[in-house]
Amino acid sequence: MKAKIKSFIENVTRPAEVFNPSSLNDEIAMKTEWSSLSTSSTNFKTHNLVEKGPNRMEFKTALGAKIFVFLFMVIGLAVPVIFHMVPDAELGSGGIWPLYIFGGIFFLVGAVMHYVQTSPIVFDKLEGFYWGGRKKPELHHTNEQLKHAARIRSIYAIQILSRRVSSSKSSYTCYEINLVLRDGSRLNVIAHAGGKAIKENAETLGRFLGVPVWDAS
Repeated sequence: MKAKIKSFIENVTRPAEVFNPSSLNDEIAMKTEWSSLSTSSTNFKTHNLVEKGPNRMEFKTALGAKIFVFLFMVIGLAVPVIFHMVPDAELGSGGIWPLYIFGGIFFLVGAVMHYVQTSPIVFDKLEGFYWGGRKKPELHHTNEQLKHAARIRSIYAIQILSRRVSSSKSSYTCYEINLVLRDGSRLNVIAHAGGKAIKENAETLGRFLGVPVWDAS
């Protein structure tokens, strides 16, 4: 038992290994940043990679993420309705309006999350572009004009990273898929806590695009 406890403490306190890009033996890998690129994180899987045809792959919102957002919107609508249905409910001096405001905030947060989560994330070989957002890039755009998109031919590798997210209530590992371009710059594609799904999606994308997957998670 003591040996198990000692092993557990050593594993918890052992510093995380730092990925060495020189192990990839690639000039672009040495120019690439290896710190986390994503600024967002969730403690559940948010997207699934879906094949829409031989030349198109898309990330679609996962069922769990849809349910999470749906609950926000339902709570926002339900709170004032429930109090209307309870005849003896104590509403206070402000009446029903604070409940409408409270419910409206919940509904608005849910609506914003729905808009963000359902934003297209597309890899299309026929169009010649990857893009994240509701506006498809146009052919005349130069590489410098593409902030949330990249030409398929400019994608050099798929990068997988992870980081520990901690708060007073929870702690989890968030994984991210980044595109490494031929100049060493990067674009974040998705980030969530589904490590197995992230790695499987990255391998699928690598085969689809014909580029290597660099797993530094």
